[in-house]
Amino acid sequence: MKRHLILTVMLSVFLAALAATPATAKTLSTVSAAPLPQVQRTAQLPTQYQTTTTRTRTASCPAGTWVIGGGAHISGGQGRVALTILAPTFSRTGSNYFFAAAIRTDPTFTGSWSLQPYAICAALPNPNQIDLIITSSTSSPATASSATFQHAEAVCPAGKRAISAGAQIVPVGAQTGAVALQLVRTSGPRDIGRATAREAGGNTGTWYVQSHVMCGPVGLVGSNEPIGTLGSTADAGVACPAGTRAHGAGGGGSITDSGLTFLDGVIPSSALTYVSISMTTPPAAGMVAQAVCI
Repeated sequence: MKRHLILTVMLSVFLAALAATPATAKTLSTVSAAPLPQVQRTAQLPTQYQTTTTRTRTASCPAGTWVIGGGAHISGGQGRVALTILAPTFSRTGSNYFFAAAIRTDPTFTGSWSLQPYAICAALPNPNQIDLIITSSTSSPATASSATFQHAEAVCPAGKRAISAGAQIVPVGAQTGAVALQLVRTSGPRDIGRATAREAGGNTGTWYVQSHVMCGPVGLVGSNEPIGTLGSTADAGVACPAGTRAHGAGGGGSITDSGLTFLDGVIPSSALTYVSISMTTPPAAGMVAQAVCI
């Protein structure tokens, strides 16, 4: 009974946070949309298992499609390797791919680990309708912070809704420790993308986090709220309703500092019917898996 009460309170807190929007948000009526044409997940082969400190990897979209979201997964990290970049690289006329990066958060960890990225791609009727908005937690690299925790939000233009969210940690100068992502997802109304990041300990360098959000017109991508599931462990998953597909995958801890726990998996299933999220340790305030299902 006590566990049920705790989870109920956690869910109430999460739903309130999910619905929170900035003062500039626009209110739009709920509109349903069909899945985008040829929506699909592509996966790059994982990197080789190595003991390196950092890894990067990209997953590309097939010709005739554009990136609209993605994810990545760390294998062998044993809770001591975390994601630092989950970023769509969108071009209306050039190559489209999803970029992922990870870092060893525990300097004493000597195990071998691997990184695998995923791209969510679709054939867009008019790529000019899509925007990739990037907003940093600081106004410029010159004002990068050494704060333990940072939060950024990227806002969709008026009349558009988020398809997916991404994030990137940007170090400025030398770093003496690791910084990793805790949260990457859209808001409940899908008007913004959210990203949070935290130092893993011992870092004296300056850095900032960027929030990335892919936005499209309501008539094309709909305005229904994303599907979210709360978890009390280090893993959570959420399924899309029948007839819809996950166009965006996200989740993680709270929009405030979740402590020494970090994202190590954001995985859209191969059929885009399910999204799995994993963190290095269970966040004290719980975690969420989120899917933007269209």
